[in-house]
Amino acid sequence: MKIRFIILLAVLFYNEISAQNTRFVDKNATGSNNGSTWSNAYTTIQAAVNSAADGDTILIKQGVYKEAVSMAYKAQITFVGGFSGNELYAFQSNPKIYETILDADVNGDDQPFTLNNKSDNLDYLIYFHQSQGNHNIWGITFKNGYNNGGWASRGGAIAIRDGASIASDTTETHVHIKNCRFEFNYAVNEGGA
Repeated sequence: MKIRFIILLAVLFYNEISAQNTRFVDKNATGSNNGSTWSNAYTTIQAAVNSAADGDTILIKQGVYKEAVSMAYKAQITFVGGFSGNELYAFQSNPKIYETILDADVNGDDQPFTLNNKSDNLDYLIYFHQSQGNHNIWGITFKNGYNNGGWASRGGAIAIRDGASIASDTTETHVHIKNCRFEFNYAVNEGGA
């Protein structure tokens, strides 16, 4: 009975995700950079977002990505980290083994537990602006965001503006976060996460 239930959940999850396109991101991919497979994966998350249609899923291979991702005017995108590069579906994610990190410390010179050397860091790692629908972020570590005067000094890891919220029922946009980690992020206002 337990196995049938697990299989049913996997099938339901697969059907929900597979109805849209899956795009792949691997910073070390050397193929055609079109996101169609792991070997042809986009090398940046932003490139995958730029080509994503509403409802697409973006699978991100393990590794450290040092970029700010803009979700301006996008709807219902799912980000999933935690892949070795052989998986095809979101439910195969394992972020404990295959950690996917978005790191704002572009120079690699931060000192843990201090604000030293953070002034050169990215203000945010993912920025939601005028976004719509339900967005999902699963299995990603957000590190070293330092918003000390950027866009309204909000959100060192995830910045949300104009009609977006983190899992709130008061707006039309929802950002659902699951199995993610937030490390050493800072913002002057409204939280580092």
